[in-house]
Amino acid sequence: MNIVDTIKDTLLRDGEAIAEFTVYGYYYTPGYCIVPDDRPTDRLDIAGCLEETLHRIIEEKHRADNQSLVNHPFFNDSEEGLVRQFMLADQDLSDEDEGKDATEIDSGYRIHGPLISFRRVPLTADSFERKLYERYKLLWMLDQGITLQEAFAEWRDYCDPANGMDPGTSNEDAFADWESNSGFSGSLYVCFDEFLNTEYKFDDERLMPWAEEREIWKLDQS
Repeated sequence: MNIVDTIKDTLLRDGEAIAEFTVYGYYYTPGYCIVPDDRPTDRLDIAGCLEETLHRIIEEKHRADNQSLVNHPFFNDSEEGLVRQFMLADQDLSDEDEGKDATEIDSGYRIHGPLISFRRVPLTADSFERKLYERYKLLWMLDQGITLQEAFAEWRDYCDPANGMDPGTSNEDAFADWESNSGFSGSLYVCFDEFLNTEYKFDDERLMPWAEEREIWKLDQS
């Protein structure tokens, strides 16, 4: 299992993505960092993301040790070993690395040199398409003049047991039922498959406001 898959399995939470960075003098061994999924790279607080990632590793290693969660090989290493393989950072740097303007993180940890590149790891095609589909649905409601408050009220009324909804129905199933059978007085955004064959085919800056997203989209279209 590669390091990106390991991060997804052990550290990543909802609303987060993975970024890859290159350190001066370590051109062929990237480091990794957890970043918010809703901001372009040039608007990230990289120092804050590095610090949050460091503490996430320490926190999860401590939790795994306390709960004997050693079934995943990622946690078989020491805390220092995890930070080193994930972030190219150590508490004790060599004399050679000390002369490379090490990047400070926190708790005495420093990356072995200055960062010379920082990029988001591309999403898989399916998750990227799904993310844009969810964004398309919000844009569709905006174009119809429907606010989130109005949308929630519509869905809440539909799910009210007084209107026939089984009280044991999960939120996911209730929402799917509302999409299939009601919508906004019979009007609704297109389904996912139709979206892929229509709106997704166009380079829409409202749907993809950031250049790095359009680059992923262009690769998916080729």
